[in-house]
Amino acid sequence: MDGFIIVNKPKNMTSHDVCNIMRRILKTKKVGHSGTLDPLATGVLVIGVGKATKLLNYLENHDKTYVAEALFGIQTDSYDILGNVLNESNIIPNDMEIDEALTILKEEKTQIPPIYSAIKVDGKKLYDYAKNGEKVEILPRAINIYSLKRVSNILDKKIKLEVCASKGFYVRSLVNDLGIKLNTFASMSDLIRTKAGNYDITMAQSLEEIEEFGPKIYSIEETFSYLKSIEVNDYIAKLVKNGVILDERQFKGNEMFKIYNNGNLIAIYEPFDENKYKLVIKLED
Repeated sequence: MDGFIIVNKPKNMTSHDVCNIMRRILKTKKVGHSGTLDPLATGVLVIGVGKATKLLNYLENHDKTYVAEALFGIQTDSYDILGNVLNESNIIPNDMEIDEALTILKEEKTQIPPIYSAIKVDGKKLYDYAKNGEKVEILPRAINIYSLKRVSNILDKKIKLEVCASKGFYVRSLVNDLGIKLNTFASMSDLIRTKAGNYDITMAQSLEEIEEFGPKIYSIEETFSYLKSIEVNDYIAKLVKNGVILDERQFKGNEMFKIYNNGNLIAIYEPFDENKYKLVIKLED
């Protein structure tokens, strides 16, 4: 069983919890996930099984889309409602003010991540600093926001936002920044990941559905259909299966590519030096 399963992660469960459940359902230890979702969040969690686990890091680079709910009036240490309240405000912005602030925030190219995150500083995860009450400098990280808009009117101090952003983007930080931009405070009160790469929420299965009816498995070939591909003869195919380094005689480019032999996908390679390519994953022995 080698491929990807799209799980609709339930609330109050970590991504690691989902992997443990999938290991039990699928009766295999080779299970991993791409792109961690907070316990508060639900939605698209890409699960890799078997050989596909070696490709999960590459899926993390894909853009992701979220629908987030922001609660105005409070700021917490984790930037969501599960954290400890740090500040409160009676200032609640209107829809027009929120739209103006979102227009400004959409142009941001850097973001300071929340301290309650798995980002490492000097070899230590930020949330470990937070739990130990230690101070640490959190540097801004490069991000890209491709779309950002309000998708509801403000009601009971809450607003819903839709955002599509690059790898490494924290919706919790966006909500916190939105509150500050509006001279008040805001914390994330709900989050749904609606899309990750080519996978959207309509393709996701609940854990209950997977256990009862079995998983829908998306193959490595279709998941990486966008990669360039080359066809090699039997001699080169044998070398590829032994993991040899390839060069410009086989491929020219600066991206990953697929290798076929007799019409069958046998491997995926990636560049690692000028005009040299190394094995990422072997699909046939």
